[in-house]
Amino acid sequence: MHGASVSSEIFATNLIPHNLCDYLLAHDYDVWLSDWRMSKLVADSSRQSNIYGGAHDHKAAIDIILKETGVKNIQVVAHCVGSVTLWAGMLNGEIEGVGSVVSSQVATHPMLSTANKIKQSLQFVTLFQKVLNQDEFSCLTHSPEASPVLQSTSTSTTETSATPAKGPTTLDRAIDNALRLMPMPVNEYCNNAICHRSSFCFGLLWEHDMISKNFHDNLDEIMGSINIESLKGLISLWSKKQTLTDPAGTNVVTTENLHRPIFDKMPVLLIHGAKNQVFTPESTLKSVEELRETLLPATGMTFDYKGLYRRELIPGYGHLDCIVGDRAYKDVYPFILDHLETYSKTTGYGAR
Repeated sequence: MHGASVSSEIFATNLIPHNLCDYLLAHDYDVWLSDWRMSKLVADSSRQSNIYGGAHDHKAAIDIILKETGVKNIQVVAHCVGSVTLWAGMLNGEIEGVGSVVSSQVATHPMLSTANKIKQSLQFVTLFQKVLNQDEFSCLTHSPEASPVLQSTSTSTTETSATPAKGPTTLDRAIDNALRLMPMPVNEYCNNAICHRSSFCFGLLWEHDMISKNFHDNLDEIMGSINIESLKGLISLWSKKQTLTDPAGTNVVTTENLHRPIFDKMPVLLIHGAKNQVFTPESTLKSVEELRETLLPATGMTFDYKGLYRRELIPGYGHLDCIVGDRAYKDVYPFILDHLETYSKTTGYGAR
């Protein structure tokens, strides 16, 4: 399950030599890729939607997989907003049929980096919505100096059509020019307007030395936009409260909800880039500690010696580079594979 403003392409992109989808297929896994309402490949992604809405999509996708495969549960790999919406749905009792989870960068407690907290306090989302009258923020640039971007009007694998992207507006040019001056770590400066826009919206998405030039030069194939309502829910609600809520705004990260049947001995692996500048590493640390303190007593264990709830901090990596980094297949994917292999007999086809 992908994050916001991207698509399942982050798991299957040919812009890197070894993507996660191919890696798992090579190890004989039946891989299903889900494009939900925040995917750039979904035509309706610009429609205003409550951040929790992603949970409805995940439930639908999981139900289809269970029906088509005949298994009783599946293992899920979820990144960023795909992860928090998955957890919100499981905690709220809506999502079932998950046997194990790998969450990338965030799980139950979205805690923003310092830079993102500053942007949160300056209320840039409100500025875009109320003052500039924008209903979405696009990570794509339409400035003349940028490479032409084609917007696909078909998701068919046998028939495609494309139309030229819209031309630049005065606001587009103003944003691109302003973001050239956005403060960044010295070694993270670049001349890519899409990278600037992505960093402004979400925080620095990668350590530049962890991604290839080919990937960085073709970000238009990866990045898209996010509707303002969902962005408000992520930044001004969930991240501000550092917890997850249902559509009514009620906190779902409770002891009672963690004792739902779905979490009974459900193994969890949390992966976090040590240099993440979107969500701080403390966010997954808080999540794993909460899982251990709440659920271990029910298993009869006082210490998680079986590694039921694991957290791996990946040195040198940031956020999305844990998935699309040039060396992620060596530095990150093995942790994911080890988790899936460890619990393959109690999940998926092995649990039949």
